[in-house]
Amino acid sequence: MNFLNLFENDIIIVLPEIFFSICILILILFGAFYTTSYVYNFPYINRSILWLSILSLFFVCLLFLNSPFIFEVGLNNTFIHDYLSNKVKIIITVATICSLLIGQDYLKKHRIDAYEYFILLLLSIFGMFY
Repeated sequence: MNFLNLFENDIIIVLPEIFFSICILILILFGAFYTTSYVYNFPYINRSILWLSILSLFFVCLLFLNSPFIFEVGLNNTFIHDYLSNKVKIIITVATICSLLIGQDYLKKHRIDAYEYFILLLLSIFGMFY
């Protein structure tokens, strides 16, 4: 058995999930460093995190739509990528974008200025992808 070819195409199969996890980590770092910045006078970044979350979900949806695989098994037969799972992931991302857009007015009306709300939502969506 050639162990060098064991994980050859696995990165390409999970590319949308890897991209989404990197986006979530960047949003966490942006929120943590920017809201505690004395230079910027401790700004509220609820709106910018919302639109960055929507943008990252949009790009993840585009990655799912342009996936070249019809049926693929990866990561040593623990990750199955097929037509049904791909379409369900697209539905989940579109529904999340819609819920973020609908909930935007509620968060503004009740003055909920916690960027962690969006991070938790993105992490739960990321959990649904696996």
